[in-house]
Amino acid sequence: MRKLTLSVIVILTFADLCGLSNARAQSVVLDFSFGAIYPAQTAGGLYPGVTLHKTIKKRGVLQMDLGVGAAYYQRNYSDLAIVEPYLNPNSGSALPFAEVKFSRKLVPISFKPTFKISFIERSLPKLRPVRGAARAGMESTSDIKDTGVFLRPHVSYYRLSSEESNEVNSSSISRTYKDWGWGSELGFYLTMTNKVSTSISVLYNRAGLDREENEEPAGLPVDSMVKLHGVGFLLSVGMGF
Repeated sequence: MRKLTLSVIVILTFADLCGLSNARAQSVVLDFSFGAIYPAQTAGGLYPGVTLHKTIKKRGVLQMDLGVGAAYYQRNYSDLAIVEPYLNPNSGSALPFAEVKFSRKLVPISFKPTFKISFIERSLPKLRPVRGAARAGMESTSDIKDTGVFLRPHVSYYRLSSEESNEVNSSSISRTYKDWGWGSELGFYLTMTNKVSTSISVLYNRAGLDREENEEPAGLPVDSMVKLHGVGFLLSVGMGF
């Protein structure tokens, strides 16, 4: 009986070391996110995105992957802005404020390392052979492969295209704002045995985008920077390969 038990432990250890267990994490995940962002100096709007993740550390309580992704934001809205003083044809006086129409498109390209704390791995026995057997047994009785919390800091390059117009004095201009920014994402994730993963998270962005154009036509905004400091809420669905 002891020899049989020892043989089982040796086989499980060998399988775990060689990666033969079906509990192996996916090495690549294509992730689609859906949600909204609420920046400081532009209107809130939808914020879909896509990210390709490469798993770096697959096992243990602390896991890690690296990702590269892009997102898209588009919004048309009107807002009161400080403008280059212009002559109001109705009053005959120069005004420093105006109702300006904005049509804006934002495309950030991001580098995103992800740090995960696995609740499943944390609950498994510490002895390696027994751990592998417990993991295999859990997956045979449940569709859940892993679940936990994650932190995803990011460094992003932002490019904002902005159409700005003042209908009172019929002035308009196309401007581009761009710069680097940073932020982080905090949330919960769930991975199934069929390689589908989902997550829900809160996003924080911090970026100040500088304007490329120097001209300031009368009646149009004078701000040379657009601040994207703000939060967002995301729901993500991914597929592992």
